[in-house]
Order: sequence, then structure tokens, then C-alpha cells
Amino acid sequence: LRAPDLLILPGTKATIPDLLWLRERGLADRITWLAAHDTPVLGVCGGYQMLGRRVSDPLHVESRVACAEGLGLLPISTELLASKRLARVHGTVAANGPGVWSALSGLPFDGYEIHNGATTGATRESAELAVGADGVVAGTYVHGLLESAAVRDALVQALAARRGFDWRPERADTDPYDRIAHVLEVSLDLSWARSVAVGG
Repeated sequence: LRAPDLLILPGTKATIPDLLWLRERGLADRITWLAAHDTPVLGVCGGYQMLGRRVSDPLHVESRVACAEGLGLLPISTELLASKRLARVHGTVAANGPGVWSALSGLPFDGYEIHNGATTGATRESAELAVGADGVVAGTYVHGLLESAAVRDALVQALAARRGFDWRPERADTDPYDRIAHVLEVSLDLSWARSVAVGG
């Protein structure tokens, strides 16, 4: 982790053990250092839970460890529960304030949530993207948030602008399957392939 433009903590099925693994290897300290030095950090699902003050697992849903101190980058705490939330979600991102995350505000998204746990400290309005007061750290329970082209493009544009670049997404003029078909047509001897396919 030298100097990334963005650090993403992905989801996990073992939040506390993975958090402890990050600590044992010094990565937790590096993540907090990067955030303190203005590197945007995004936590998704279990990664979001790790960004908070504490993750507790009193029922031992994911591990034998009952509680672990989080990275302390967001003012949230999570208690893992036996029940799992599974839901399709869609809406518009509410991410006002400073930092790259504000570029996502008002953009539509579709995704899903699948997680154990109740997180406190985040408002309902920020459930799809909870952003810290400094505008550097954000977390979400929404898997697929960055699969929205509008959200992804706005984030990359904001990250590029921080580096002094004007990035614009390249739009495909054709269907991706048509491009694949074209590559196959010019790369393969289709008459030979047809003869083999029909047994000739």
C-alpha cells in the first residue's frame, strides 16, 4: 500500500478475524495512516463494519472472538446478529460534504445488501454511503454500488481531478457482444470451424 488513489476494503464473511489479520500484518495502521493523509477509503459491507469503532459478535456468528476494536475511521459500531439482511436496494446516493464522495451525490444506483449485523451511528439517509466528517472515508452495505456506470465514472473523475487530470469515460459505440463477434470473425477461419462443427 504505497500511495493509492483509492483504497477499498471489500466485504468478508469473517469480519473480526479479517480485521485482526489486518492488525497483525500492520495493514490496519497503514490504512489509518493513508486516511489521515487524505487518501479516500471505501469500505463495503464487512469492510464498512471494520471502518467503525467496534465490531462485536456476542453470538459468535462469524467467529469465536466476541469483540474487536475497529479502525475508528467512521463513527459507527456494529453488532453481528444471527439473522441476515438480504435485500435488493436502489435509489440515489446522498453524499453531501467535502471530498471525492460528494461527486456521487444524487446519482442513481442499484445493488443489494447481504450482511449480518446492525450498525449504529449511521443515519438512514447515509445507509447507502456513510461518509466521515472529513470527506475522506466512506462505507456502504450496498454491493454493486460501483457497478453503476454513473457512480463509477463520477468517482474516477473526482479521483483524477485530485491528481490534476481531466478524465472522461470512453463510451462504446457498439454492443460489447458485437465487438467480441467482430474479433472472432477477423481472427478465426469460420469456414473451417463450420465444417468441423457439421462434421465435414
